[in-house]
Amino acid sequence: MSSVQVSSQSSRCLMQTSLTDGTCGWSPATGALSSSSQLAPTGSNGSSALDKLAKTIRVKFSLKYDTAWGEGVKIIGASRALGKWSVAEAPELKWNNDRWSVTLELPHGIIEYKYVIINYETKQPVHWQSGGNAVLGLEPEEAGTVEVEDNWPNAPGASVKSGDGSVLTREDKLRKWGKHMLNYYDQSQSARAELQVKAVENTVMKSDLAQTKMELSLKKRETDEMSMKISELQQDCLRLKMDLTATQMEMNNTLAEALTMLQEEIDRDAEEEEEDGEYE
Repeated sequence: MSSVQVSSQSSRCLMQTSLTDGTCGWSPATGALSSSSQLAPTGSNGSSALDKLAKTIRVKFSLKYDTAWGEGVKIIGASRALGKWSVAEAPELKWNNDRWSVTLELPHGIIEYKYVIINYETKQPVHWQSGGNAVLGLEPEEAGTVEVEDNWPNAPGASVKSGDGSVLTREDKLRKWGKHMLNYYDQSQSARAELQVKAVENTVMKSDLAQTKMELSLKKRETDEMSMKISELQQDCLRLKMDLTATQMEMNNTLAEALTMLQEEIDRDAEEEEEDGEYE
């Protein structure tokens, strides 16, 4: 078996069973769910959302198990870093200080995994870890390296040491993650309610803005009409000024002609008086 086919019941049983014993009842040997638990790995579809999370957490997995000569150990799971349930893609543990271990960068959230013994040369699985899938809950606030000490029987009580030095069983760690998610859910619901209120307020503001725009449009129309009337009045005033100027020029010309004619008449009268004086 080079890969593991997974069940669609995984996400439904996460909160039903994993918070109690930290394992899932899926058997790699049969590919079926056990009657005591309905959690199975979600595979590539279930892990894709986790793989896209920006933040990753450094996790060191350790397993104390004596393999036969020519055998190795791999850890396989739903996350991309765990091979997405493909034995060929799963990371291999190294033997050091009397135990097998590997350090990985994993997304926060629910991590499902299982150990498998492989032939060191062919990398093919020899036998799988018994019991259900192990489930590890990683919170977004995890700091430093999380150290997981597992056991081959996959019995309850595997220890998880967080970066802050606190040590919990894998089951208690999962319960803590569940409480964190419930708190996150409450905060999300509160934020959603606040967003709904803001949406209503935004709708009211949009309505007020539309009303204001309409009023401004009417005011602008009135202003444009007033500007047009002012422009017409200005043009009328200009025409009146031009007519007045022309009338004044005409009157000035007429007055000048009258003065000229009057002067000519005066001059003629003066000449006639001089002529009459000469005759006498």
